[in-house]
Amino acid sequence: MADDRWKKVTAKTAREIVGPGTLEPDSAELLDAEIPPESFIRTLVEKEKLQDAVKVMTRALPPREAVWWACVCARKMAALAEDKVETEAIEAAEAWVYEPSEKNRERAFNVVKDNDSNGAGMMCALAAAFSAGNAPLGQGQHLDLDPGVFSQIVNGVVMVSAAEKKGKAIKDRLRTYLLSGEDIAQGGNGDIKDREG
Repeated sequence: MADDRWKKVTAKTAREIVGPGTLEPDSAELLDAEIPPESFIRTLVEKEKLQDAVKVMTRALPPREAVWWACVCARKMAALAEDKVETEAIEAAEAWVYEPSEKNRERAFNVVKDNDSNGAGMMCALAAAFSAGNAPLGQGQHLDLDPGVFSQIVNGVVMVSAAEKKGKAIKDRLRTYLLSGEDIAQGGNGDIKDREG
């Protein structure tokens, strides 16, 4: 991974976005006071702490980029392409990314509200809906949410997407997804080819 700062990441240190209590003990030991998020994520990847690297990435990316990252990962799932409701949900999330308006955020929330599916596409739509730290109830009303809910949803999408196919390739998929997240953090579209064996 590159040594320069990622232009979409505004936090100066990883501690601004993640505390030791949210990481595995071995990962928390690597979290010094001054380490930038980019360097911390690279270190976690090098140490094979991939799940914690995903947690940090979900918090390092701004909401729009985090939702896009979730969509990029979910789009790699075979099951998503075969499910009309899940496809509609991810399209609602992507519409919000392309135009992050309140109208598109409400549309994403309504897709979730009107369906009982709980797959990765629906989780992407939920992430878009919750991207402002609240749920859009319509008519200008909102329900405030715990700030950690959004990053947990994005984290869930990435992990579910990586685990669709069982086996040791999960780690390879997580590495690919983290490279995709890095590309998005640097202003790219996250289109990284799979590196599964």
